[in-house]
Amino acid sequence: MRRSLLKIVALAATVMLCSGLLAGCAQAARSPAPATSAPLTPVRTLQGARLLLDATPGRITFGPLTRFIFPVAVAASPFEIYVADAGAGRLYRYDPALDAMSVMPDVTVTPQTRLQLGSDGSVYVASPGIAPLRRYARDGSLLLEIAPNIGAARYDDIALDRISGMVYGLDRTFGRIEEVHPLGRSATLLSDSLTAESPAAIAQDGQWLYLANQRCGCIVATDLQRRTQSVLARGFRSPAALAADDGWLVVLDNVERKLSVYHGDRLRGTAKLESLQLIDPRSIMLNNGLLYAADAVGNKIAVFRLNQ
Repeated sequence: MRRSLLKIVALAATVMLCSGLLAGCAQAARSPAPATSAPLTPVRTLQGARLLLDATPGRITFGPLTRFIFPVAVAASPFEIYVADAGAGRLYRYDPALDAMSVMPDVTVTPQTRLQLGSDGSVYVASPGIAPLRRYARDGSLLLEIAPNIGAARYDDIALDRISGMVYGLDRTFGRIEEVHPLGRSATLLSDSLTAESPAAIAQDGQWLYLANQRCGCIVATDLQRRTQSVLARGFRSPAALAADDGWLVVLDNVERKLSVYHGDRLRGTAKLESLQLIDPRSIMLNNGLLYAADAVGNKIAVFRLNQ
């Protein structure tokens, strides 16, 4: 009798213990996980499209599907995406409404080509050492040609104020930046005190011009109105490309293989290239809350949304 009573007590204790454990597990499962803020969310990937042979209304004609070979630069808005494909030696204009792209005629594209988008949908093309900076309309017609004016041999990177039309050209060889009038008739050399030592890339947003400094591994923010500068961020090993728009700044570090996202002077987060399925992004561009990356080895243009 006593032995049976002990068994009953032991069984009851076991049931209570198991119930407690299960309740604890259930409570733990209901507890929210620590929040993780990924700065970028993938939106779409563009690897090519049908060629648009004739865009005349009523006579629209499409050609074969054409894939990107080695895209090195991108400039985009909700209405068009320009892609410089060094593998094909072509500049494409992709039309999202038609899901097709046209070839911009007589445009020189090299692995060093960089692009900027005008407010009217025109595109600025810099192919350093090969051709002067040129501006093309949507239909491919040449609107403007801007040669380096103050001794600079080339524009290795360009930035554009889409409101004023002012163009900024970076010459890495001479370590200088030219501020070019919208009509290309005159240019001003930014003061040496405002030009970061060993500049690698530039981006412009409002009154701010951002410069990636390879030597200090930092990003320098220049106030174009006051002609003053400050260090926005440090700790980069090889800042290679910048994109800025509407108070946001994205920095590509090729050695760390990551994208760092800033809003104002605050770091909003970082993302490894592998987590974004990027292999070899050569240039990045921000517009309307979207980040576009030209992945040369990945043969694609990747589009991400900024998580605000």
